[in-house]
Amino acid sequence: MQKTYKILICVMLICSITFVSYAADFNELNEQRNEIQSQIDEKNNELSNVNDELTQNLQQIQKLDENIQTIEKNLDDLNNEISNKEQETAKVEKELELVTREI
Repeated sequence: MQKTYKILICVMLICSITFVSYAADFNELNEQRNEIQSQIDEKNNELSNVNDELTQNLQQIQKLDENIQTIEKNLDDLNNEISNKEQETAKVEKELELVTREI
């Protein structure tokens, strides 16, 4: 009977040591999981910030493109006006030349 109790106590001792060992491993793994989740959350926040900055930069680029198009259109209009003024000036110069020849 005492031998049975000793064996039973040994088995119970081994089981409890094994349980404590597995519990410690589980707690360690759980802590690692929590750390990894925290790192993932931090990186997701950083990624969100980068995404927001990228969106703002793309909007600025779009506005710059619109400004460039407006300026190019204005430049084309001014070039047309200059061309028209040059033609008018050339015409007036010819007329002036004719008038001065007659005098």
